[in-house]
Amino acid sequence: MEEVTSECVSLGAVLRILEDDRCTALHFDHVSDDCNVVSWSDASICRLSLVRRYLRVALALAHSHSLTTLKVLHCSPELLVCIVEGLKYNRVIRYLKFGECGAHIDNDTGSALAEVVRRSNVLHCFKLDAGNAPMDSTAGVAMANALKDHRFLQRFQLLVSGTHMDNQTGLAMARALEQNIVLQRFAFDVSQTSMDDVTGGAIGKALMCNRVLQDFEFSVGRTGMGNKTGFAMARAVNGHVSLRCFQFGACATLMDSESGVAMASALKESLVLRRFGLDVSGTPNDNRTGVAMADALKCNKVLGRFELAVHGAAMDNDTGVAMADALRGNMVLWRFQLSVGQTGVCDITGIAMADALKHNIVLQYFSLEAFATGINRVTEDAMVGALKHNVVLQHFDFSVCFDGELVSAKRAYIDRNRAIRHQRLSLTCLSKCAVDAGFQSLVEVCFRARVLKYHLPASCNLQPIEFVGGVQGHVVRSVVVTE
Repeated sequence: MEEVTSECVSLGAVLRILEDDRCTALHFDHVSDDCNVVSWSDASICRLSLVRRYLRVALALAHSHSLTTLKVLHCSPELLVCIVEGLKYNRVIRYLKFGECGAHIDNDTGSALAEVVRRSNVLHCFKLDAGNAPMDSTAGVAMANALKDHRFLQRFQLLVSGTHMDNQTGLAMARALEQNIVLQRFAFDVSQTSMDDVTGGAIGKALMCNRVLQDFEFSVGRTGMGNKTGFAMARAVNGHVSLRCFQFGACATLMDSESGVAMASALKESLVLRRFGLDVSGTPNDNRTGVAMADALKCNKVLGRFELAVHGAAMDNDTGVAMADALRGNMVLWRFQLSVGQTGVCDITGIAMADALKHNIVLQYFSLEAFATGINRVTEDAMVGALKHNVVLQHFDFSVCFDGELVSAKRAYIDRNRAIRHQRLSLTCLSKCAVDAGFQSLVEVCFRARVLKYHLPASCNLQPIEFVGGVQGHVVRSVVVTE
């Protein structure tokens, strides 16, 4: 079977692919109606032709034996209804995503989609992006009921920001999360809805009770949720035995530093979490949260990815310097993202971050957003020096209004680092290394180390683990360029 993932631009192309029934993956965006209306009679004929084509799409979906992945974007409401009706009878699709169709998804369509999920015995991944859709808890509860008893679904994403859903949906979804025993990833975006701490507390309790979930994402921005929700999330993270990824978006809510410190404490104690993301931009959080997060980052020995957004919060250099200190000696973290725009940080933070980059020999991805702060050219010079010294970093993003030396230095040194990685892999893949040291063969570890050393800055003493043996190799095992 052929795999088709191109963006189809006409309904005719979609029909040909579906009725041919040989493709395994289909992604179509903004399907055109293929009609040129020149009169009222032509309009009625065109309308009838479209309806017939929509029905053909539904029939093709219902009888497909090969299509396993379907992604739909920006389609008309009539076509969306036909697609959903056809999917009710489909028994092969495993990955189903609807994106940016919110304006056309009402309670009837949402409930029908819930029925699609409930009926399927093969569906593994479902995503519905229905932001600002004209639907309420009727569809939300239906979707939760479909999830609750599902025994095959692995990933579930429901993005309903700006809809009319309320705590009725939130409580139903919490019950579903608590009772589902197979779900691996759960994402729920209720930003700009009327949900409050009733939903937040219930979702936190459900997460704490669920012992199989590995990836959790919950966005509650611009809702009435406060510290009760924050504490519930912290309790859920603390001691969870299976959770690998936790992302919590709480921008412009009532949560303050009490929630932030509790969240940091949970992160500090976690032994399983690999990714942590927290957005408290525009909240009453202050340096207590920032310093506590930095301490958690310093103490956690398993976390690989850390993301913190405090844009517009009451934080300053106390947070920035603490974060830099935590990053400087971290030997596990490979991705670090910090957003401190519109806060009180200045060059003190910038120089501390540059020094941390200069000495960190594990980090692969660094991002610092610091618009509308006191950071200026002094930090730029320090960052250039750090990039020159660091041979491990693969991605660098410093979002400040600099357009001079740092931009060119970033391009040059990141390209250098990527070339070093490719060179290292090439040397490693030549053949099995030998531990001889007579410089008589290309397979000798010492010879390959010398070749790689040629491409490194003179001050760099790092070597890949496969080029270093014995006790010394054990020491540097976690501090070299890794995949």
